[in-house]
Amino acid sequence: MVEARGSSTRTMLAACMLVLVVAQPGFHGSLNSWLVDEQTLESTPPTQRAFASESTNFTADIEGGDLALDQPMVEVMFRYNASAVGQTSSGMSYVTNASCSVSPALPTGLSFNVTSCTIGGAPTVQSINTTYAVTVNISNSTFETTVWFSVASQDTDGDGVCDGPVASITETCSAGPDAFPLDSAAYRDTDADGLPDELTGDSVSQPPLIEDLDDDGDTWGDYDEFICGTDSKDHLVQPTDTDGDGSCDSIDETLDLPFTVAYLTQYLDLNVNLSMTPLLPVINGSGEVTTWELDGEVPDGLVFGWGPAGQTGSDGSLTGIPSNTTEEAVTLVVWANNSVYQQSFSMSLTVYEDRDNDSLPDDLPVGYLGNLTLDTDDDNDGYNDSMETTCGSDPYSNQSDPFADPISICLNLGEEPMREEGINWIWCFPGLLLLLLALLLPMIIGRNRLLMMMMEEPEPEQTTSTPSLD
Repeated sequence: MVEARGSSTRTMLAACMLVLVVAQPGFHGSLNSWLVDEQTLESTPPTQRAFASESTNFTADIEGGDLALDQPMVEVMFRYNASAVGQTSSGMSYVTNASCSVSPALPTGLSFNVTSCTIGGAPTVQSINTTYAVTVNISNSTFETTVWFSVASQDTDGDGVCDGPVASITETCSAGPDAFPLDSAAYRDTDADGLPDELTGDSVSQPPLIEDLDDDGDTWGDYDEFICGTDSKDHLVQPTDTDGDGSCDSIDETLDLPFTVAYLTQYLDLNVNLSMTPLLPVINGSGEVTTWELDGEVPDGLVFGWGPAGQTGSDGSLTGIPSNTTEEAVTLVVWANNSVYQQSFSMSLTVYEDRDNDSLPDDLPVGYLGNLTLDTDDDNDGYNDSMETTCGSDPYSNQSDPFADPISICLNLGEEPMREEGINWIWCFPGLLLLLLALLLPMIIGRNRLLMMMMEEPEPEQTTSTPSLD
C-alpha cells in the first residue's frame, strides 16, 4: 500500500531534518556527518529525529538530505507499524528480515540493504536533488515511503579545502572541515569565534568576513605570539610575561616589577658658579625604571636627566653649574616609574655664595635644614662680618680694614670686636701710647733735675754755713 505525504508534512520534516544537520560539527547541511548508531538515535530529542507520525505504517528516520561527494553518510534506517502486519507488538519497529527495494537507483557509492531497507555509503558522483521510493514487504504486507538526496561537491567554494573532514577521492581538496564552505577567502576558524584565521582574497560573504587577529582566543595577538615564539593556534601555549605588562619576556626591554629609588643625600648644597658633582639615583629591587619625572623647578644652570632643566629626564640624574643663589631652599620631588610601579624621593636644594672658598656659605636661606654652617668671616680677613658691618668696612673684601682710621668708630665700641682668632686688637693703639708715655716720663723728670743743679753755685770745701755779708 502506498502512502502519500502531504506538502505540509514534508515541510515540517524537512525543517526538523535541517535542525539535526546544522547541529552536527563540520557539516553544512548534509547527511555525511550524522550519527549512525541506534543508541544515539534513540537518545536524540524528538525535535531533531524527525520521525513520521506514529500512525504511518512505514517511514524513514529522515526524509532526506544533501550529501557531500566522497563523504560517508550516516545510515538512514526505516521503521514499520508492527500491529499493521498482525504482530503482537505495538508501535514502530525497525525493519528486519523483510524484502526491500528502491527506485530509481541510488547515486553511485551509496548502498541499499534489501532486508532492512537501510541506506548508507559514500557517494562518488554528484547528483541533483532526487526523490527515491522505498518499498518493503513484511508478512505479505507491502508499504512504501520516499526519501530524497542530493550529492554536491565536497569543496563547495572551490578553495581547495573539503567542506568535511575527509579528503576527496574524486576532487582535489584537502581534508577540512571548511569553517566557511561558501566563501573561498577563508576556511579555518581555530577558536570558533566566527572570524577566519586568515583571509585570502576578497570575502564574498555578506557582510564580508573580517580576519581574526587572535586565532586561538587566548588574548595574545597573533603577531605578538609570532615574535614571542609561541603557537598562535594553540590557546594552551601562551607567551611568558613575568611582569604582566603585556610584553613577553623575550622582547620586554624592562621588567615592570617592584623597586626602590634613593639619592645619596636629602639635602643638596651647591656653590654658585661651581660645577656640581653629578647626583645619580640608586635603584634597588627586581624592577627597572622606564621613565623619570620631576616636581619642582631646578635653579638656573642645573639639568635634570638628559633634557632641559625642569623637564622629564631619562636617567634621573642632576648635573650642571648653578648660576644664581637661592633665596630659600628649593624642594624637589623625583618620580621613578615603570608601567606598574612608581616611587618618589624628596630633596632640599640650596645654592649659596662662598667668596673666600672655605666651603662655608656666606649666607643661608630662611628655614635651611641642611648640614652647612654659616661663614661669619666671608672675606677671610680675620674680622667678623658683623663687626665689619658695624665699623663700616666691607665684610666681603679682605682689602677693607675696619681699623685703617685711628679715630674709627670701632675704638669706641661698647663691645670688644675681635678677629676670628680671638685677639683683641682694638687695645693695641692705647697700649702703645701708654708705653710711649712710660718711656718719656723718666726722661722729662731727669731733665728738670739737671737744670736745677746747673743753676745752683758750688759751695767751698769744708764749708758748714753761709757767711753773713753784713
